[in-house]
Amino acid sequence: MRIDAHGWHGAIAEGVTVERVRRIASAYGALLGGPPARPGRGVVVGHDTRFLAPRFAEAAARALAARGIPVFLASGPVPAAALACAVAAGRRRGGFYVTGADLPAEESGVTIYDSDGAPVGSEALHRIEAAAAAAEGPPPGRGGAAGAPRRPRREAEVRRHDVGAAYLRRLLRAVPAARLKRARLRLAADPRHGAASLWLAAALRRCASSVEAIHDLPRPDFGGLPPTCGDLDLKPVGRAVRLSRSRLGVSTDADGTHSGVVDERGAPYPPGALAALIADRLLRDGRAKGGVARSVAGTHLLDDVAAEHGRTLCEVPFGAAPLAASLGPQRAGLAIDEAGGLAFAPHARERDGILLALFAAEAAALEKRPLRDQISDLMRRLGPRVGRRIDYHVDSAARDRAIARLEEVPSRFAGRSVRAVAASASRKWILADGSWVLFRAEPEEGPLRCHLEARSLKDLETMTAAARDWVTRP
Repeated sequence: MRIDAHGWHGAIAEGVTVERVRRIASAYGALLGGPPARPGRGVVVGHDTRFLAPRFAEAAARALAARGIPVFLASGPVPAAALACAVAAGRRRGGFYVTGADLPAEESGVTIYDSDGAPVGSEALHRIEAAAAAAEGPPPGRGGAAGAPRRPRREAEVRRHDVGAAYLRRLLRAVPAARLKRARLRLAADPRHGAASLWLAAALRRCASSVEAIHDLPRPDFGGLPPTCGDLDLKPVGRAVRLSRSRLGVSTDADGTHSGVVDERGAPYPPGALAALIADRLLRDGRAKGGVARSVAGTHLLDDVAAEHGRTLCEVPFGAAPLAASLGPQRAGLAIDEAGGLAFAPHARERDGILLALFAAEAAALEKRPLRDQISDLMRRLGPRVGRRIDYHVDSAARDRAIARLEEVPSRFAGRSVRAVAASASRKWILADGSWVLFRAEPEEGPLRCHLEARSLKDLETMTAAARDWVTRP
């Protein structure tokens, strides 16, 4: 099982096994320091819909309980944000979530949350990994483990815990649900058999006159659907929108952290532009306090929105943990990643695709104008921006050459001078007109990924050609 900035991931029954998950949970429990002073200060454990996820979660719960830590085990699959809310609202010590995020159905993993309901950072993950790797012998509950106390602890209780009602209340506090209900909005929902199954439609029905739900039962294989909600993945919800004559359609990814939205014709909205529109509304209404944080590859339309409202803009590295760390008092009230995933500080310090869907429904219902017109107005006011992500699948030699070449910052790119280089582990060049290009290498021989944003579609094509030449040049 490999470890990265998000947690642990690997193939089910190969890298991700009951024994491996148990050891990670035991190491996490050891680093928490044993039983809490108050019984309610335990750990929330949950899982997504993947194969063996309930068994992995049960094994983690028992390993934590053997450390003397009370466990609140979620009943059934839960979205990531629901678990994060349960941690924060219940004032628990942390969360342990069995999930493969948006990886294929045959992969799973573990994400850990701190006491604020935020994904923990790389430093904490590597401390847990080191403790788990050093473990010898059977884990707690099966005869002991490395790092376990010499005298056995009394095993804590594992309680089944329904996180749904509290999560739904937090969702509906973020939007004017009663006003939305009066607008009689028709919606379509597609959770794609992932962790938001049943949850997405339940939340939308509190705000809409009708919801046409498809793929709304949890399935370990996602019914053969990809666990993502990119443009190509939105075709089923687009058909549902047209058949049901809905105003909007919403689809969520496997763990519910992201959502894609389509209009009444089934055409997708650009996720970055949609997130910027929502940010503009929340800042204008005073619901979002503090500044705005975005991923290093997030749209700079957010910079323009923040500047117009006199708010600070904080650029953070890739990953859920840096985004979560940017939220809080005197910091950012909103954090948005490169895929348009949104975390809203009063709600949760994890990105929430269901919340973004509610915000999109609110904008469509209360503004009395299509979201596409609202996005066009925003860009006319602040200046247009169009973006794209490209994955270059090249052999290792070409990959190494491209990475080495990226160490040299050019004076010009795609016919424009390079004005600045972002202070980031990724290679990001900002051009004179505010366009930018960013290259990053995925781990373990993955693709060389390129993010681009330009001021027009024509300029974007020019930059795309320049990026291709830069990567593939012998």
